[in-house]
Amino acid sequence: MQVEIGEHLPRQPYTLDQPVQIDSCPFCGSQSDLTQEHVWPDWYSRELRARGATLTGDIVVNNRIEVTVPVCGDCNNRWMSVLENDCKPLMLSMEKAATRGNPPIELSAAEQTRLATWAVKTAYLIDAYQAPAVPRGFLHQFALDRAPNNWTAVWIAGYTPDVAARADKRALDFLTSAGVPSRNSPNGFIVTFTILNVIFQVVGHFNGGNWTLQDDRQQYSGALFRILPDPSPKLKWPPAFGFSRDSWDGLVASIKDRNG
Repeated sequence: MQVEIGEHLPRQPYTLDQPVQIDSCPFCGSQSDLTQEHVWPDWYSRELRARGATLTGDIVVNNRIEVTVPVCGDCNNRWMSVLENDCKPLMLSMEKAATRGNPPIELSAAEQTRLATWAVKTAYLIDAYQAPAVPRGFLHQFALDRAPNNWTAVWIAGYTPDVAARADKRALDFLTSAGVPSRNSPNGFIVTFTILNVIFQVVGHFNGGNWTLQDDRQQYSGALFRILPDPSPKLKWPPAFGFSRDSWDGLVASIKDRNG
C-alpha cells in the first residue's frame, strides 16, 4: 500500500489564546444559530417582577435586565440550560434563608461547587460582553468539562441589594513567583457580580503553570468564603456579615496585581 501525503498544506491559525469574538459562540466558536443569552438569567427578572419590583437603569429594557451575549443554540439550550436549572432553586433557597424570620441553611461541598461552576460561566459571559480578555480556550474547555479549570477561584458573600444587578470586571497583570512580570499581558482577570442577595467573585489567571492562593483579606473574615477550589464540608448561609453598596468598592479592589 502506498500513501501519499500532501505537502505545504496551510495550517489553521491557532486562536484559542485570543479573547472571544462577538460574532461567534464564546463557548464553542460556532457562528450559526446564534441566540442572545442573558448574563443575568431571564428567570431572575421574572422573579423580581413577581415581587412587585420595578427595574430601572441603563441595562433595563421593558422591566427586564437586557445584558446579552451571542451564544449558539446548542450550548444555550443544552448544557447551559441544565446548569441554570440546577442552580436556580439553590439560589432561591439561599435568598429565602436570608429573609428575616427564616432559618439558615447549610450548603454542602457539592452545592458550593455547583454554584462556583455557575459563577464561572456567568463571569465568562460578563467578560465576553465588552472588551473581553479571557482566552477562548478557557471557555471551550469549560464547555467540554462542564467544570472550571485549575486556574480559577471563586468566593461567595452575602449582599444587601440596592440595585437588581451590579458587576465589575478587571483584566490583571499578576507577577510570577520570581516577582517579575510575565510575557503575557494581561495574564489574569477578576469579575465580581451580584444576583439576589449574593455576591460572587471569580478570579483566574492564564499564564500557564501552577498557582498558589494566599488570601490574606482578614478584614472580610466571616463575610467572604472561598467555594472553589476546596469548598468547606458545610457552609452556613447566610453569613453573619454581608456587604452593601458602601463596601462594594473595597471588595472589588481587594485583589491587586502588580499595578495595584
